[in-house]
Amino acid sequence: MTTIESLPAENIAQIFKAASQLEFRQDNLSLPLTFLQCSKVSRRWYYIALQNPDLFTNIVIPFTALREQKYSISKWTKFWLEQSKTCTVTVTVRFDLTTAQARDLTIFRALLRGHIIPHASRLRAFRFVCLQRGISVSTQHFFDTPFILPVEAPNLEELVIRTGGGGILPLFVEPPGTKPLFMSSHKLRRLVIHGTAEIMFASLTGLTEFDASLVAISDTSFRKLVLGCPKLEILALRALSLAKPTPEGDSAPISMDFLRSLTLDFIASNVVNIFTHILAPNLEYLEVSAGGRAIRLVNALPVASSLTKLRKLKLVGVTSRQSADTGVVDDSQWFRDLPSDSIEEIHLAHTSGELLGIEFPKVPSARLS
Repeated sequence: MTTIESLPAENIAQIFKAASQLEFRQDNLSLPLTFLQCSKVSRRWYYIALQNPDLFTNIVIPFTALREQKYSISKWTKFWLEQSKTCTVTVTVRFDLTTAQARDLTIFRALLRGHIIPHASRLRAFRFVCLQRGISVSTQHFFDTPFILPVEAPNLEELVIRTGGGGILPLFVEPPGTKPLFMSSHKLRRLVIHGTAEIMFASLTGLTEFDASLVAISDTSFRKLVLGCPKLEILALRALSLAKPTPEGDSAPISMDFLRSLTLDFIASNVVNIFTHILAPNLEYLEVSAGGRAIRLVNALPVASSLTKLRKLKLVGVTSRQSADTGVVDDSQWFRDLPSDSIEEIHLAHTSGELLGIEFPKVPSARLS
């Protein structure tokens, strides 16, 4: 009869890997301790773990959880980086401002400078998540420091930075007076930046997904974004602040041939015609959020008749605009111009069907017996 203890080393390593991946995918603040605890069962298991550096490639650094378990944040990070040997790694830093101590910012910057940046050539993904619960701190608070030097990250495929403040985060380019987090990364495919008022980066010709919130967009900056990232397939711009184009602004079409998903979240009603110039013949999913504000779809979205492959449309908190002269403005023309043979799913949340010219049947009110 086979016991766990007698399993071949490669089988035990696979069990450890499965446990590690399950913990990593939970995406919570718990420490990934399962296979480390299991390796304490026997000396043999311990050596099996140490002989498999790919077990240590998902490096999670949750400040609060480490402190609760009385782990040294620095030693924890160093251990995982050393055990991963030469493998490419994903580093996830979870920083909770509601439980942070006075020295945590210094510790974080020391981690960047002393541990993470020296291994930048091995980074496959870097994720920084700052839990704030109502506290607004910009990305600059964490990353804008003369002690963090720009480095090459040739294997970086994913960069995620989530905070809730504003500020400017220079990425992959060095504007006057600032230092970028990374100088370049030709393999970067996914970029998520939440909590930065202005995004600065050079051309990322391989980028396929860009997700940003609290960003200020102008016609010029959006055209530069599209020009620098011509292969975008997924684009999400949240908490959008739009700048009015100049009278002599560019009205040329903005070709986005690879775009499959577009999410726009407006925080003001004064939508200007920045996205109406988009030509996205392969767009399949379109989501628009307005937080209960009234926006004109015709002024906010690509020309409906050009969206020949649109399959799913989602409107969240979009209301009809009121006109002082004629009452409610009819926004349904944009929807009627959509190619009727492509739409498969419409999702309206806190949005009246009148916006699309749709009159839904009234549900009879329940009678109390």
